[in-house]
Amino acid sequence: MTGLPLSWDLVIGVTAFCLLASAFFSGVETGLMSSSRIRLRFMALRREDVRAGRLTRLLDHIEAPILNCLIGTNLFNVLGSAVLTVVFTARYTQYGELRAAVVGSLLIITFGEILPKILYREYPERLTLSSLPVLRLSMTVFSPVRWILLGYSRLLQAVLPGRGAGESRALGREAMTALLSTHPTAGQDRRFTELLDRCLDLADLDQAAIMTPWPRVRRLPRTATLAEARTAAAVSGFSRLPVYEPVGDGILGWVLARDLLFVDESAPWDGIPPTLIRTCPYVDPTLSPWALFEEMHWQQQQMAIVLDGKGNPLGMVTLEDLLEILVGNIEDEFDHSRTAPRRRG
Repeated sequence: MTGLPLSWDLVIGVTAFCLLASAFFSGVETGLMSSSRIRLRFMALRREDVRAGRLTRLLDHIEAPILNCLIGTNLFNVLGSAVLTVVFTARYTQYGELRAAVVGSLLIITFGEILPKILYREYPERLTLSSLPVLRLSMTVFSPVRWILLGYSRLLQAVLPGRGAGESRALGREAMTALLSTHPTAGQDRRFTELLDRCLDLADLDQAAIMTPWPRVRRLPRTATLAEARTAAAVSGFSRLPVYEPVGDGILGWVLARDLLFVDESAPWDGIPPTLIRTCPYVDPTLSPWALFEEMHWQQQQMAIVLDGKGNPLGMVTLEDLLEILVGNIEDEFDHSRTAPRRRG
């Protein structure tokens, strides 16, 4: 910079590089923990994104990239702090270390931790996929350090008494059943026991046992007229109808029946407008119902489309389908099996 000694130019450059590297590893760590495997699978399946497939495989062994990010974050934080301390101490004889500590702490906390974590938390898949090449390169560079730390961790687990990493492992189904069967109050509440048994059975189910098969799903083509869309919504009695592309049978999302009532009939209508089509999660049949419930809750969605390995729709799963497995059949005003109300008098 103009007007500054060479040492200041050097320290600014080194500090900026360390701060940028620290922000990168800190943000990628948050992105790895926040990325959804469901959305990554959909991106790899529907968009043929090679990076999404690589990131999915990386998340299957998430301990290695997380440890790599911790190594990178600490390495560049220490390096940047050391450079600032040396320069500030030489520049300012009195309170040089204190000034370096204050400046370094503010820079690292603000630009190296808070801001990148916020950005990667808001856009986890997009930013993590963009950072994947640099992340894989750093994993190759830091691999010797990572192997040493992993070996040290295994040594501690072998030396220290106890179960080690298994201490935090959740109870299995057999252990949970045995624990509840020996509990004195386990058999007193039959409804609680049935609900717990359904929760345990839910882990063994896949989407094929829960979903509505695609031929039985009431859906709308994107080219449907306004009258056809309203008629289909009224006849089906459903509040949400999936929308598909007639050519290729691709799923675009779903439309809310209520939105069809407020469409201006005088406006030009060239099929269902994109503004009325809402997106929904796309999942594969092997996905756990618990993982699907978590994804639907995170996206605040009421339904999901099940796709096969080629991206063809197999069926539809709603939030009501998941809840019915736990609490039994849920009837609403559109269920014809409900007994009609009797007239009084």
